[in-house]
Amino acid sequence: MAHGLTSLQINLHGGEPLLVGVKTLVGYVAAVREAVGARCRVDASVQTNGTLLTEDRVRRLADAGIGVGVSVDGGNPWLNRHRVNHAGRSSWAAVSAGLEVLRRHPEAYAGILSVIDPDSDPVEVYTSLAALGPPSMDLLLPHANWAHPPAGTGPHPYADWLIQVFDLWFDSTGQLVPIRLFREIIGLLLGLDGGAEAVGNSPMVAVVVDTDGAIEQVDSLKTAYEGAPATGRDVFRHSFDDVLDHPGVVARQLGRRALSDDIGIQISPDYPIGFQTSWAITLDSLERENPRTAELLRLFALFSPGSIPVGQLQRARPGDLPPHLAELATDPVRWQLALTRISESTAVRMDYARSSAGSTDSVSAVESAEMHRLYHRFLRRTLSPADRTALSAVACRVLVSADPKRPWDKPTWPTYAALLPHLSPSGALESPEDPVRELVLRCIEYLRLQEDASAGLTLCEQVLARWRGRLTPTHPSMLILVHQQANMLRRCGRYREAEAVGRSVAEQLAYEREPDDADLLRAKTGLGGSLMALGRFGEAHQLFDQVWRAYDALEGPEVPRTLSSLHNLGVALGLLGRYSEATSVRHQLLVQRERLLPTNHPLTLFSALTYARALRLQGRHEEAIELQDANTELYLRTMGKYHAQTLDALHNQALCLLRSGDVPAAGDLLRDLVERCRQLQGARHPMTLMIKSDLASFLRSYGDPAESAPLVELVAADYRNLLGDDHPNTVGAQGNRGLTQWRLGDHDAAGGRIEQALRGMRATVGGAHPWTLGCALNTAAVQHLSGRREDAAALREDTLRRARQVVDEGHPLLLACAEALTTAADDPPGWNFEPQPI
Repeated sequence: MAHGLTSLQINLHGGEPLLVGVKTLVGYVAAVREAVGARCRVDASVQTNGTLLTEDRVRRLADAGIGVGVSVDGGNPWLNRHRVNHAGRSSWAAVSAGLEVLRRHPEAYAGILSVIDPDSDPVEVYTSLAALGPPSMDLLLPHANWAHPPAGTGPHPYADWLIQVFDLWFDSTGQLVPIRLFREIIGLLLGLDGGAEAVGNSPMVAVVVDTDGAIEQVDSLKTAYEGAPATGRDVFRHSFDDVLDHPGVVARQLGRRALSDDIGIQISPDYPIGFQTSWAITLDSLERENPRTAELLRLFALFSPGSIPVGQLQRARPGDLPPHLAELATDPVRWQLALTRISESTAVRMDYARSSAGSTDSVSAVESAEMHRLYHRFLRRTLSPADRTALSAVACRVLVSADPKRPWDKPTWPTYAALLPHLSPSGALESPEDPVRELVLRCIEYLRLQEDASAGLTLCEQVLARWRGRLTPTHPSMLILVHQQANMLRRCGRYREAEAVGRSVAEQLAYEREPDDADLLRAKTGLGGSLMALGRFGEAHQLFDQVWRAYDALEGPEVPRTLSSLHNLGVALGLLGRYSEATSVRHQLLVQRERLLPTNHPLTLFSALTYARALRLQGRHEEAIELQDANTELYLRTMGKYHAQTLDALHNQALCLLRSGDVPAAGDLLRDLVERCRQLQGARHPMTLMIKSDLASFLRSYGDPAESAPLVELVAADYRNLLGDDHPNTVGAQGNRGLTQWRLGDHDAAGGRIEQALRGMRATVGGAHPWTLGCALNTAAVQHLSGRREDAAALREDTLRRARQVVDEGHPLLLACAEALTTAADDPPGWNFEPQPI
């Protein structure tokens, strides 16, 4: 997402896309959503002839967030006379049935596309299509050219046809069905920007990817001549940025400025030299006639071309801009004239802020601008080193002025999202100024809080490459940056790298600083997080306990750093299996945060989530369910349904539902969460694996073990690749795999794997950990059912004794241990390993 896009549209069409199967289509869309990340919304749709639509297919597409559009020429058999099946018979019966299915699923119904046929009655076409209840429709002109002119009679058959539809549509007294062609024309007449290539001069905003991977321009160009839409690019060897530099794409993005006029840019056969020459002449003319406008244009080149913050420049503090630009910004008339000149003579398009309700003005001011990437590159090459340095300082000051300085405050997140694309082109990553470095670090913190670890890690590495030659390893800014790098590595599942980075810093600071030094305590915290992720819970607990005690003594029990270290201590206690202590710590933390912070503050929400999870793990299910229900509702309202912590809350809620006996709801939620996590975090992200593991256990216990088998094998393999053979999650996943094999009748392989899991857990977390006791229960069941009854009885008695020491009375594990010695002695192994968030 190099261009900072916040939305993207995908339309699966061409031939009949449903022939490849819904699973394949959903996979395509999921792959795109996973690639672009959570900060870019992907609106996906499939365009079909409607003959293959069924309840199951529509439901699955809707569940995947894919809309369904239908191509149809009218609402009865006669109007669709040209749409026939392979036998030459009308396809209307199948189309009509498919449309009825769509009408029962309005969440999936994207609309209707209809190609104009001048031989069909326009009134009948419109009324019959409207009767199908589409949320929108579009009327397409058939492809035609000079050699094959449009069908119909008279000088303007399509205009005559469309006028009748427009009059009927516009004069309708009921709810208007939006018709894109008409809305675009009306918008252009009112002076608004167009959104479609069919009318107006809107820049090209779409490309076509063929089934062979070739990237082409829009299909309508095919009517011009053979190969007209071809770009010579494909998805295997080229990026979409490469396509943006194709002459045809450039011309269609420039709109009318690609056509010949007095000062416009002309396409010449020797592109891109011709473009550069034309641009250079225009820029030279601008500099001679209006040097302030030219300098403003050059300043634009120091921002991301996708969204130049024109409004922020105009509102800049007096000292942020050079005096002559500051004077220009304070004069609205001259400022607007400068922007108009830039828009008319360069490859820059202005985006106007809409007026408030009740205003008589159609627009208020230019808020942002878009510059073509090629022109952006051209402008930057014209800057001398001295000019670039001076303009970079200006751009950085403007960005610093826009910094809310509160990345932890969710209402500021849109501002940080808007600042991020400008950090690199502005030169902020190289800036020696402390306020600019602080801005960069706050943007990284925003990405951490957004749970966008991939983007955060990329930015950390970009900044490190620039700061290492300028700052010492123990410079305050460098220490924060390296801490964040380790944090992002850990969140991306790169635990060993995170440990190496954190340990290096912690050891150096331990040698140079006092034990209670703030930088050293922060480094110990980061190292503890990496050790915890690697399954070294005891070492992590020791570090977290040291840090918490130091902060408590230095700053008091209620300051943010003390509370954060108390949270880490609670997590470590839970992973050590000390559930009662972990619950007490998490309750203490929640009480303090509720007293100090609003209920919907992210830290308060997270404390409530971790306390609800602790209650569930301690077996206090009713309390856990009540707290988690309220917590999930707050997360959905405050953070949104796609934030990683919201998914974490929903995951705990699913397990609470399961413990309360609502098995169907728990299963549905787990399935949904696996897909959403895969889209948001990736298929092998630790959160995705954790929820996949729980879904596999659910399917084995309450659903179809055969469906569980491939999922649990995949989880076990992914944990092994991510964490190694000796990590508790890998060991537990192998034990779960053995439980599934037992349910499917492969008792020999299952027994070996279950007993191996017990040996592995004893080695990694010790003999008294609840995870180990669960493995012991399963092993004893295998021994009992395999005829080794004395061994089984001895192991069960030892497991019950140990369980009484580590969990409270009434805990499900303790009850299971007692039942294994009495009423459940002959039951098959079935205690599931449940990985915990780390």
